[in-house]
Amino acid sequence: MGLFPKIFKWAISAFFLIWGIGFLVMVKQNGHPGPLILALFSFGIVYWQYKSRSEIPWQVAVASVAILAVAGAAALFLPVALFPFNAGFFPAWCGWSLLIGIPAIAWTYWNYD
Repeated sequence: MGLFPKIFKWAISAFFLIWGIGFLVMVKQNGHPGPLILALFSFGIVYWQYKSRSEIPWQVAVASVAILAVAGAAALFLPVALFPFNAGFFPAWCGWSLLIGIPAIAWTYWNYD
């Protein structure tokens, strides 16, 4: 598989992982089980993308955790007046993750895969 499909697969997985967590937070805050179906759907997409760990080099896994942590901190502490960065924590986290993550994951796949 080429570089672009791997990066696209990572971006889709990061998007649905973040929104799956967001839907679980909605269930906890509201007490209504409606978003639970969306959370399961989101996590199911991530699972379907990576059915086995052998598809993910350990460098990409470590980079993904670091990217999501840095993007979460950026969503909390960097005020940016552009959508999605000013629309709440989860849209900002998703935006920062994709903005930081796509070049970083491309570099990681390029060098370590």
